[in-house]
Amino acid sequence: MILSMPDLLTSLTTLKCPCCNGSLHRDDQRDSVYVNCHHCGTFEFAGFRDIGSGKMMLAYYNDAREGTIDDGVLASLEKVLYRRTY
Repeated sequence: MILSMPDLLTSLTTLKCPCCNGSLHRDDQRDSVYVNCHHCGTFEFAGFRDIGSGKMMLAYYNDAREGTIDDGVLASLEKVLYRRTY
């Protein structure tokens, strides 16, 4: 499943999984935010913040075709939605 940006934002806002319509779990931390589905386990979103300013630095999601995010996906940054540059 490839999500459009509006569908992804709707899922993140309503906390409903676009894959199974289950509830998404949101974990806010000082330097990051993670959103994932505990029901189907195929949707994962991660955002990383600048510790000093709290502004989002990098955000990406993993679609249902890939399952768990692996180091290769993160290294290639193929799923990057937003990356702040200085």
